[in-house]
Amino acid sequence: INVNDVFNGIFVHGDMLDDVMFYGKGAGKLPTASAVVSDVVDAVKHMNVSIMTLWSQEKLELGSIKEAKHRFFVRVKDEDIDDIDVLQVKELFGNVLYVRAENVIGESAFITDAIAEGLFEENIKKVANVKNVIRVDF
Repeated sequence: INVNDVFNGIFVHGDMLDDVMFYGKGAGKLPTASAVVSDVVDAVKHMNVSIMTLWSQEKLELGSIKEAKHRFFVRVKDEDIDDIDVLQVKELFGNVLYVRAENVIGESAFITDAIAEGLFEENIKKVANVKNVIRVDF
């Protein structure tokens, strides 16, 4: 196999894997060179050391993102938190933490408790004037 143009190839010999070659489009010569040098340095640091890897025979299935639970930060275009329909938000998302940033005019926000993505997607459509939504991990 020839490795030309925007393609990269790397030949690897592993204890359990034996000889393999990975081939595909790369990120460009400088980012690729940096990554390869980093990998080589790491390999040299651990030369003649077998790193324990545990493999499981158990078959795993991908879960649906709609079932994954996250907290969400929701920005709403409103002058005041009081303008948000508090009862509607509580009905849709349960207990939320309302947030008001100093010197931010014309919007309010709230942070939900952990909620399934699918349910959040359905319910957020029912809230008026949503400016932005992000997942949060705090």
